[in-house]
Amino acid sequence: MQRSNRRIFLQTVSTVAFQRGGLPQTPAPQLPKHRDSGAIPVHEKFIRRAIELAATARKNGNHPFGALLVDENGQVMITAENTALTKHDATRHAELNLVQLASEAFSSGALSKATLYTSTEPCLMCCGAIHWARIPSVVFGCSAKRLASIVRSDDFLFPCRETFMKTKQPRVVVIGPVLETEAIVVHRGFWK
Repeated sequence: MQRSNRRIFLQTVSTVAFQRGGLPQTPAPQLPKHRDSGAIPVHEKFIRRAIELAATARKNGNHPFGALLVDENGQVMITAENTALTKHDATRHAELNLVQLASEAFSSGALSKATLYTSTEPCLMCCGAIHWARIPSVVFGCSAKRLASIVRSDDFLFPCRETFMKTKQPRVVVIGPVLETEAIVVHRGFWK
């Protein structure tokens, strides 16, 4: 996130946390809006990049999911895509791949200041990895509810906000869905 955008975001989160008596799980309504999506433009930029990674995963013969990690200055630290089919490992989700690669490449201090952007809301397994890596914020494109309607199943598709709210550690701030209409395009025709 650029410093000025991050400062606005953090100031808003702090203000809302004080007003509500806790850490918010969604961005405050007074955040700057862009078009009709209700998202900050910097979030849209990174969500579009996550969607591109999802499209690459699909082209590579995998499930259409992509993720990236962005540092506190708005620089992309690392990217990952789903590799479950080509690696023959059901745990190779984009977010899990990302957390594994990031944990090897960066300090826990760097991870604790980063934002994870993902094309689709993280599943329970990926939420666990995000939590244990102490990544403090997640921004997603397609919601679990929308994905469930596309794949015609809701097995293990739970809102990540609910998962993160159950933790005793500092809660992960969740923003999304962002650009959901764009995020679902990569799923069309894939889930049959």
